[in-house]
Amino acid sequence: AAGGHTEVVELMLAHKADVNRKVAATPEYIDQVAKAIADGNEEVEPHKDGVTALMVAAQGGHAEAVALLREAGADVLARDDEDQSALLNAVAGNHGDVAYALVEGGADANDVYTDKDGAAHNLLWDAIVVSNEKFAQLLISKGASLEHTDDHLVTPLIQSAHRGLVNTTVALVAAGADPAAANDEGITPLIAASSEGHKEVVDALFAAAGLNVNAIDKDGTTSLMAAAVRGHKEIAVALIRKGADVNTQNS
Repeated sequence: AAGGHTEVVELMLAHKADVNRKVAATPEYIDQVAKAIADGNEEVEPHKDGVTALMVAAQGGHAEAVALLREAGADVLARDDEDQSALLNAVAGNHGDVAYALVEGGADANDVYTDKDGAAHNLLWDAIVVSNEKFAQLLISKGASLEHTDDHLVTPLIQSAHRGLVNTTVALVAAGADPAAANDEGITPLIAASSEGHKEVVDALFAAAGLNVNAIDKDGTTSLMAAAVRGHKEIAVALIRKGADVNTQNS
């Protein structure tokens, strides 16, 4: 599985290999690995227990092997002794197709990836940042948290609206994302979409329960002001029809 040798994986499974068997090294082997690392052997990696075939297949980005293991009943929620899952291994290697297949197969949509610098990453938020709508919509449908924020309180809905991701915005609204949630500058999804001229996103946000078309940011700017200052006429008209106050003044 680690080498992506699909035919061998298939053969092993046909002969009843335990698909969920976990690595559990002897103390002697662990000492041997530690010595090899200390001696400067660059081909040897630190050992960890609890690893499964699915995890190493995901780590290598071997989609066909992952599919075979999943069909054979591999536990997509299993975690090794360092609390890493097959999904996190796929994300670490930037193997998007494998990550998608694992989430589709029941992997935790709220799993948190920690990069080499120790920074934690929310999968839904990151998918939106790179405009991967297919993965974002899958994560939403599989129960990804809609309330995650970055250091500036930007929610998935604000990020999606700002980037003009229509389908993701529709999915977030349908899943109950809060349209009133604002970032640390008071910018709401509607203000973000109006400012950037994303008319279809604005239309999608109009369907959200609890939407306030007259919400203001920290400077008193409304969605109508944000659309007007950049000349987004269609959005300005739509906001006015939805009850936007044409005489509000900012600060």
